[in-house]
Amino acid sequence: MGWRIILIKTNKKMKYLLNKANGTKEYIKMSTDNMSEILTPNFIEVYNCIIIDTNNEIKAENIDFERILLTFQDRTGYEASCNEVRLNDYIDCSDEMGLLKTAEIIMKVWEKKLVSEYPQYRFCIILSFSEGYATLRFHMIRENEKSWLKSDLETYKDEAIMV
Repeated sequence: MGWRIILIKTNKKMKYLLNKANGTKEYIKMSTDNMSEILTPNFIEVYNCIIIDTNNEIKAENIDFERILLTFQDRTGYEASCNEVRLNDYIDCSDEMGLLKTAEIIMKVWEKKLVSEYPQYRFCIILSFSEGYATLRFHMIRENEKSWLKSDLETYKDEAIMV
C-alpha cells in the first residue's frame, strides 16, 4: 500500500522558517496539557467527508448536509473549515520556532493516522504559520473538486504554507 498524502510543498516563507527552526538547538518550554486532543484526534466519516470529532459527538443524522453544501460549495471546503485547528489554542508556547516544530510533528502524526484509518482516500494536510499562530487543517483530495489552496503557494504573501 502506497502513501495517500500528497508530496510536501512549501512557499519560500515556510522554507525560511523551517530552516530557522531546524537550526534551533535550544530546549523549548511549553505546556502540553491539551496536546493529546490535537495530536491524535478522533477522525470520523460523515457524508463522504472525514471530520475531526474531538468530543465524539458528531452524528450524521444531526447534520443538515444540503445546507452545508450551500454554505461551503463542496465537500473539500467543508472539510477544510471543519478540520481547522489553531495550535496556539492548545499549546502554550512562547517560542515561535518551537511551535512550528511541534506543528510539523503533529502534521506527521495526522498523516500516519489518516493513512492508517482511511487507506482508500488521499489527503492534503496544510500547515500555515502567520504572526506567531500555527494552524493545521486537512481535506480529502477529490478528482471532481478543486483543492482548497491555490496551486501557487507563493501567492500567500502573509502566511508561511506547507502541504
